[in-house]
Amino acid sequence: MTKELSFYDPLYETINFEREIVKIDPTEEIFKRDPTPVFKDLLDTYEMSRLLFLRQAGLNFIEFPSAMSNRFAHSLGCWFIGTYALESVKVKVEEGIYRKLKDWLYAHDKVFEFLIALLVHDSGHGPFSHVLEQNKYIGFSDKQFSGELVTGEGRFAKLAEEKAGESKTITAILDEYSLDKKFIRGLISLSDDEFEREFSEEFIPVKDLIDSKIDLDRLDHYCRDSKYMGIKLADFNIHAFLENIVLLPGDASPTRIKEDGIPHVLYLLYAKELIWMVALDKPSVRAYEAILNEAVSIAIENDEVEKDEIVFYTDDELLHCLRASDDKDVRDLFLRLIRREPYIPLQSTKVPVKMHRKEIEEKIEEIISKSRIGEHNLLVTIPFKDSPKEPSFWLRIATEEGVELSDKHPGFSTAVWEIERERNRTIKFFARDEEVKEKVEPLIKDNF
Repeated sequence: MTKELSFYDPLYETINFEREIVKIDPTEEIFKRDPTPVFKDLLDTYEMSRLLFLRQAGLNFIEFPSAMSNRFAHSLGCWFIGTYALESVKVKVEEGIYRKLKDWLYAHDKVFEFLIALLVHDSGHGPFSHVLEQNKYIGFSDKQFSGELVTGEGRFAKLAEEKAGESKTITAILDEYSLDKKFIRGLISLSDDEFEREFSEEFIPVKDLIDSKIDLDRLDHYCRDSKYMGIKLADFNIHAFLENIVLLPGDASPTRIKEDGIPHVLYLLYAKELIWMVALDKPSVRAYEAILNEAVSIAIENDEVEKDEIVFYTDDELLHCLRASDDKDVRDLFLRLIRREPYIPLQSTKVPVKMHRKEIEEKIEEIISKSRIGEHNLLVTIPFKDSPKEPSFWLRIATEEGVELSDKHPGFSTAVWEIERERNRTIKFFARDEEVKEKVEPLIKDNF
């Protein structure tokens, strides 16, 4: 008999897999087998076990000590919300006829794949959440990494197999139970266009539930982060939100919101912006992120760590690597982190949309050279790899009648779009001390 698969979670009280499976499949027809061993084996894999040691909110725990929830808990939460969605979300199959998402997926034999995609969607996260994804030496994204781990294809998947040792991997478990790996990878890592070319536009709204602007991942993410960072949001009604989602497979606007669900969408977007403003984009947090990236960059330049290896580190493994560095600058930066001594935030600068990162880096090198402050005394966060990206409209989702929320609430839509647009092209400077600040601030104003 399989050991009971149950976890306590402050957001949802108890996440009990057996209980939720019985609710989904009381007649034991949908899964066609006992699904509990599948989920248990996936949670026991090398990749999922590693998520226990990755903090959900990156370095925010330094400023918000209670923000210690991990990626494993978040993955459980997404799976749990997925069980709600199976019962609550409706699929319009023809005029006036709706089916539960559970029944529609069952007709396409994709219930398993939907829940598994929610469970493993974050398996490819590197240490400290998204902090290192903008590092100039580290060329990976968590979606790309997660997709490779699911299919077992690509350099990261091969490295994961080596590191797993005797532990099972996600791709091995999916093979063992003959599940559709390519479809799961598509749900979590492909763009809509790529997904449609490889599969069918019919499944795009299902993909939207897993990866879009108002997906189930974000539902758990915003609720979890706001709780553990102490941001006093009112309780978000997840059930009411899901009850008001209608999927229209094959339609140009495949995900629709009923009129009663509009306030929940607007509240979700408000929660996102509040979390960014209060916590994720806080100057001291950004300073810590700049310190970590600088220390990692030096360690890579010194060949003390391999850039492909870093993505497999846990948070504490990376910190230990920096602490044990032979380079004094790396050790000093590490000490700034653990002593909670961020660099001094300078003014933020909005760069032109067409300005490339290389041009920005050249300007920064010129500032350092002219000010004669030496290396590692001026740190910068640049929120893009090449050049600033234009945001997509958050409110392009439509009402059930086909009216886009961006048209129904133009003021809100424009405000959210402009905030994200400005954030995407804002670079932030940080000085080691007041002396450095006095030297570089005039030069920053002249160059930017």
